[in-house]
Amino acid sequence: MAIECSYSFKDLYRAAHGGKEPKAGELRLLYALSQQERNRIVMDWARMAAWQTKERKGSDGISYLAFAPSFGEENPCGAPPFINLKITNSKTDAGICG
Repeated sequence: MAIECSYSFKDLYRAAHGGKEPKAGELRLLYALSQQERNRIVMDWARMAAWQTKERKGSDGISYLAFAPSFGEENPCGAPPFINLKITNSKTDAGICG
């Protein structure tokens, strides 16, 4: 499994906001956005957290922005595999990892 599959939006949010938890419903707002808008927010949070991002092209032709503290090291946190999510009709499906 690719390293970016080990991190969630919540992990990235906490890293970008000094360990603070997101407010209730804040992460759900991401699901109402287009993938392009979601990628822009992920890029902003990754910059704030000093994390790395990589563009991944899904089988549907849409670009998804993967993220991790670093793509050159093993998962230092043991975080669950929730990253690289593809949102379709307000549902989350595992994205392309590998």
